[in-house]
Amino acid sequence: MRDIIDDRYFTRNFDYWSKRGISGPKPIVGFGNTLHRFLKQTTSLEIEWIHKYGPIYGYFEGNRPVLTVADPELIRNILITDIDVFNAAKESNPLFRSKAHPILSQNLAAMGGRGWRRVHGVVSPTFSPSRMQVIYAHMNRSLDNMAKELNSRVSASAGNCTQVEMVLMYDRLAMDIITISAFGLDVNVWAPDGHRNEFVRNVNVVFAANWLRMLGSVLLPRWLLVAIGLKHPVLETANDGRNYNDFMDIVLRHKLNETNAESKSSDANYITENEILANSWVFFNSGCKIVSSALSFATYELARNQRIQQTLYEEIAAAVAPDGHIGMDALNKLPFLEAVVSESLRLHTVSIRIRRMADRDYRLGDTGITIEKGHTVDIPVHAMHHYEPYYPNYQHPKPYAYIPFSEGNRVCLAKRYSLLEIKTTLAKLVRRYRFYTTDNTDIPVCLVSSLFHHSPQRMVLGVEKRV
Repeated sequence: MRDIIDDRYFTRNFDYWSKRGISGPKPIVGFGNTLHRFLKQTTSLEIEWIHKYGPIYGYFEGNRPVLTVADPELIRNILITDIDVFNAAKESNPLFRSKAHPILSQNLAAMGGRGWRRVHGVVSPTFSPSRMQVIYAHMNRSLDNMAKELNSRVSASAGNCTQVEMVLMYDRLAMDIITISAFGLDVNVWAPDGHRNEFVRNVNVVFAANWLRMLGSVLLPRWLLVAIGLKHPVLETANDGRNYNDFMDIVLRHKLNETNAESKSSDANYITENEILANSWVFFNSGCKIVSSALSFATYELARNQRIQQTLYEEIAAAVAPDGHIGMDALNKLPFLEAVVSESLRLHTVSIRIRRMADRDYRLGDTGITIEKGHTVDIPVHAMHHYEPYYPNYQHPKPYAYIPFSEGNRVCLAKRYSLLEIKTTLAKLVRRYRFYTTDNTDIPVCLVSSLFHHSPQRMVLGVEKRV
């Protein structure tokens, strides 16, 4: 009898989607469909599910029902038209669910409503057009240092070429750029032992989190996490007791303290110390690993497609100004570079899903489906980018079928920054080097096991200096 009661408790919501006529993968007792993501690569599973169940299906995180919506028109409504319904939930992202941690849930990705609007107003000028010109100069200086590193490796090898682990190189590059651009720190990643830099190691720890702790953080309730002392594998690294003593001046000017505490009750923008800590941690890690992964995949695709790489090289070479440089405006007007970056982001979307939570009951278009208040909706971005019906002509995908940085008010704050870094890096490197695959190149790419990000474990490519 007790076994029956226990079984019913762990399966109490498993008829939620079937009663509403919505198909989806069969859940497992005690896990829902979460365990599926640990038994198979998440991106492969997502693509399998969208082809098997279509653009709308339901699954379970433990006993929590989650609706997956991949219809472009419905996505437009969720992200833009009806953003007021999906902008108030503080706990909608499982990666940043506060549970036993008081700080990291206060970052923009986890915030909603009035708090999100307040903090967004403070931090958004960080990547304004005027600041991007300054950041572009930082990017070029860091890339010149990276080129020195590559030159030394190529010169030390026979035949004016060598093999390079590009993930490690791009980790160091992205680290160098984000720390100087956003935090005013020079961490000297291009020193001889730069690959062992503490910052780089910390980011790698975050994106290679222990899967058992990640599983527990998604499935277990807050009281049980506290009782057994299980820390979130990502949150643990955000509270390691170290203080790097810097952040963006633009944010610090709005910090709430004893001298401006009265602004908390007014309409003025302000940001608390914990919000600074949370958002600086997220900026730091996102600016490193997500950009590094996008660059690794783009270089991999160019190495496998020599004709495309040559065409890109010719476009870049033709855009070089008499002083030997390419201005930011000229860079952003290169159509083939834009196409290469867009296609690479489609094939290898780093963020696998976008999640939103309904602030009130919401009728989903004309589907007859009602999303109840407090329930979550997932948009399977990576799977959508591999769903052939949305790409009858690859030059013109359906609107809202291609959203690597989300869309609407909650579009990725660093979208402009990320795209500029990817384009600047590819332009600088392809102009100087030819990349190619070798016997040590993983085909297909060997991926990091992750619930949330599509990232390569390694990327060994041949690098040949152009003459």
